[in-house]
Formats: sequence, C-alpha cells, structure tokens
Amino acid sequence: MTYPVHHEEPVINSTPRKIKKEADIEIYVDIEGTLIDDLFNANFLNHNCDNIKEYIHKHDGHHYKVHIYTWGWVHRSEIELGLVDNLYKRLDVDKEHRGTIYVKEDAVDGLLANCSDFAFDRDTLLRPGGFGTYGLSKPTVWKWYVDDTNKFNVLIDDTVEHEIDLDRIKFINPARMKVIVRNDLDKPATLYNPDGCKVGEIKNDTAFEDVRRQIGLQRLSGYYIMFYGQRINIDRYGNFEDYPEGFFDTIISAAGDLLSNDHEAQTIFNEKLADLYPQPINPEVTDDEDDA
Repeated sequence: MTYPVHHEEPVINSTPRKIKKEADIEIYVDIEGTLIDDLFNANFLNHNCDNIKEYIHKHDGHHYKVHIYTWGWVHRSEIELGLVDNLYKRLDVDKEHRGTIYVKEDAVDGLLANCSDFAFDRDTLLRPGGFGTYGLSKPTVWKWYVDDTNKFNVLIDDTVEHEIDLDRIKFINPARMKVIVRNDLDKPATLYNPDGCKVGEIKNDTAFEDVRRQIGLQRLSGYYIMFYGQRINIDRYGNFEDYPEGFFDTIISAAGDLLSNDHEAQTIFNEKLADLYPQPINPEVTDDEDDA
C-alpha cells in the first residue's frame, strides 16, 4: 500500500517529500465533534481536548506524528490552515510533531486505490453519507487507508463506538479516555399537587424515585411533574404516562450500558475483527448473481 507522505508542517497540494525519519507512532485526530463542536462555530470541546492532549504527550520521548483526519472538509482547497494551527496549539503539539492534513477526498482516493475489486463510485463517496451507501464506517475506511504493520496507528474520533486495541491499531473515543465525576447529569423538574401548587424541585434520581415511592404507597392521585414545559402525570401507583428522553433516566441508561457492555465483553474477541473489517457492499452484485 502507498502511504501519504508526512511533512514537517501541515501542508496541502504540494509535492510530497519524505522527512528524514518517519514516525513510529501515527496519531490521527478528527476535528468536528472531537476537538471542536463544528467547523462554523469552532468552539473547543475542552474535556475532549484535555484528554487528547494528555494522551498525545504520553508519547513524548518517542518519535510520533499527530495528523488531522477529518471528513468535515471534503476537498483540500477547503482546509483552513489558521484553524489547524489553533488546534495544534490547543493540543500543545509543536511543529516537529505536526503531521499531514487528511480530508474526505484523501480517504476516498485511498479507498479507491486499495479496494479496486469493488465498484465504488467516487462522486457517491464524496457526498454526505456516501460511505454508508457501501456499508462503510469512518474507522473502517481509516483502517484500510493507514494500515502499516511497521507502525502503531491511532485514530481518535467521536464516531468510534467501541474502543479497540489490537497489535498495531487503536481506536479511541475522546469522550471516554478517562473517568470523571459528573454531578450535573440529571435535569431538574418540578412536582405539583392536584391543586396545581408547587411541592418542590426534584434534582436527582434519588429524589425522583422517593417521590414515586411516596405517591405509590399512599395511592395518591392528581400529582404531576413539569419537565421543560411538558406536563407528566403520575398515577396512583407512582407510574408515568410519558417518559421523555433525559427525564431522570441516568440510572436506567447506565444499567443498560453496563448490561450491553457485559454482553459485548463476552463476544468482542470473536466479533471485533469482523466489526473492524466488514466486507463493503458491492452494488453491482445482484441477488441473482449470489444465487448463481
């Protein structure tokens, strides 16, 4: 496979030139949803940035390069070098460790060059959601694009659903890189009695479940909760007729995630290779051809 040439500084549309010593560790960092909210507003996601910065500088003393790998810019002509410089500065990456800027066009061309057996359409791939047409995810495309058995390649991207750590390939979601204490997960709501008088604020899951318990044990009717302008009635058993997203569901969501993770832990060894390297969908293969 032919690999993109790395540069002393981020450059675009220039004649490739190899640096004297190639990096042993290649770190590819997404932009939108990973470092900033979006390309228009360009507000730093500080929690992610701090996690990524800490991860990068664990490699100080080794020869590494930090690349920008984004599909937010489709063509190289769209690259904003000023923004790229600010991103590198936020991560405290000096010029020696700055790599290449990869845009969606690069990913498309790399895929076409290395998967010639499949009938991919370049224009389709360049469109929003184009890779999904062929059943391809961003991590999968990246894996094919940068695969090099002589280097350790890392993708840091908010689209990573399952963090994978293989021999020389690592996928990281920046929001899950370390444990933090979050006391602001539950959104407050207000409890009212049958007369419409405010009883009090409910600020967390514990208080919420206690209110339900009291109403259910006393078989009280007519109580309701106002949650972001929505009235949620509570029946005499402490149950609700509606349960909108974000309505004191932290414990339930956490339990669901843990159960899902437990199942995944039992099957990930056998399935992760298939998840990482799924066969792309060849639109020119018909059901008739499959039957044949």
